Amino acid sequence: MKKNRILIALLIILIGLAIFFYLRTEKSTLTDWDADFAIHETEEIDSFTISQDSTKVKLYKTNGNWYFNNHIPVRKRAVEQFFNVLQDLRIEAPAPKKNKHEIIDLVKQNPLEVTIYKKGKKLKDYWVEDSQYKKGSTYMLMKGSNNPYLMSIPGYRGDLAHLYRTTENYWRDKTLFDVSGIDIQMVRVNYPGKAESSFQLDYKRNDKFILKELPSGKKVKKFNKNRASRYLSYFGNIRFNRIIREESDELIDSLRSVSPFCVIEVENLSDNTAKLEAYRKLSGGKEDAFGEKTRYDLNFLYGIYNNSDDVLLIKYTEIDPLFKEISYFQ
Repeated sequence: MKKNRILIALLIILIGLAIFFYLRTEKSTLTDWDADFAIHETEEIDSFTISQDSTKVKLYKTNGNWYFNNHIPVRKRAVEQFFNVLQDLRIEAPAPKKNKHEIIDLVKQNPLEVTIYKKGKKLKDYWVEDSQYKKGSTYMLMKGSNNPYLMSIPGYRGDLAHLYRTTENYWRDKTLFDVSGIDIQMVRVNYPGKAESSFQLDYKRNDKFILKELPSGKKVKKFNKNRASRYLSYFGNIRFNRIIREESDELIDSLRSVSPFCVIEVENLSDNTAKLEAYRKLSGGKEDAFGEKTRYDLNFLYGIYNNSDDVLLIKYTEIDPLFKEISYFQ
């Protein structure tokens, strides 16, 4: 009887060990490196690239702020949404064995290539299917693997490829100026075609303002301090409409060949300077609200920001409060 109990106990232990190793093996099939797409600790990511065909965006973090390509600021909300995607990725099922190779070919036809880095080292490197022939489901494939997986995000029913953006207009922060008046130490407004209207306004502590004529730098003794304070408050949340891509090379060359209508420079307390060159946009013979033909567009103008090669389209109503002349303060 005692021997039977020992045998039963050993049998139970062996069955338990068998179940343990079986479950461990089953779990490992979905946690191998080529099935591990999700990233839960996204705060450790310091750069990533998304590319398709000849289009590519590279985003990287410097001093806690995100930029892309040539140090262009990125929308914080866009990065947050992308990280939400990375965190929520789920595996629905491995590709069926009978048509696995067909799915691999489909993924590689026109994929979105995604590479994610942590502390400068490659963390993930995979393809996202973006097939025009199959909609409503998305396969992903780790580079170097032959095991594609059907992926999903809870609550999202579209193609996951749509969540991996390669367009600059999506990522780019459209802010031109967004600084509080008390954080500004200098504003310079220069009208190349009307120098007598140009000025520089300095703000010192204890609400001290200094107004100077440009280009001479001569100080203006008497001016309206309340208007000076009000003017600095206008530099919050000034944004552009979009980047002009059509005929951009010709347009930038055309703008560089003429003087801007106005150049605005803003320096904050950290000595960081933002510069906007504003150019009038020809109306093309369009009429205004009164039926009169105008030379310049009354709704939009062009802008070049921080000497970039991008031409920005800016709503006139967005930036008009900044186009003050020195007489405004007197």
